[in-house]
Amino acid sequence: MVSSAKERISVATFQSSRLDVILGPASSLVTAHNPPKFKTMGATEFYRGYLNRELVGKSYVEAMRINHQ
Repeated sequence: MVSSAKERISVATFQSSRLDVILGPASSLVTAHNPPKFKTMGATEFYRGYLNRELVGKSYVEAMRINHQ
């Protein structure tokens, strides 16, 4: 069941990806009217950040969010 009152977030996950791939939003989903909401980065950078993050009350997904002004 989906709540119409709450924001929903979907996160793509992957298993055993190669370390030389680039992770980011599908280019077909990014437009001038719908800019990316999360950073694009290499899998190595993602894993390094995820495994070395400090637990300061935010998930790693929030740390990757792009704040558009």
